[in-house]
Amino acid sequence: ASATHDFQTVVNGIRSEITKDGLRILWRGLVPTLWRDVPFSALYWFGFERWRESVYQPVFGPWGLEGAGRIMVAFCSGASSGVIAATLTTPFDVAKTRRQVQNSAHAKPGHAQYTLSHIVRHITATEGVKGLFAGLTPRLMKVVPSCAIMISTYELGKMIAAFC
Repeated sequence: ASATHDFQTVVNGIRSEITKDGLRILWRGLVPTLWRDVPFSALYWFGFERWRESVYQPVFGPWGLEGAGRIMVAFCSGASSGVIAATLTTPFDVAKTRRQVQNSAHAKPGHAQYTLSHIVRHITATEGVKGLFAGLTPRLMKVVPSCAIMISTYELGKMIAAFC
């Protein structure tokens, strides 16, 4: 979690952390990651279907059911669903990041400071609810286009496969 992007520095940092705290250090943040990713996927796919059926297919009309219109409906539905899913799961992303960068010198395995609920309570107590949404704008700038591109590319792939 340093500002450097030098691969050797990252490898050396990993080696150092493993030497200091063992292999378990590689899984720091796993539980908060699952708390972020599982609800994100559920919210994304549920939302995608709702946006597509209730908003974008009616807006685009018959044009939105095939060809470029189908891809556009998927793109817009994916982007809209991504906004909602990413926003609602940002507190878990914040907790995951805090867990991953926690200074292991000040934390011992099994202590409350390593639990997700402790991290969330600490953030809320020290930064308010707003702290749980730190980095929301950059996260949306990454997640929303990714969701839109992923699902529209998937739809394009299905269309191509239908012609083969």
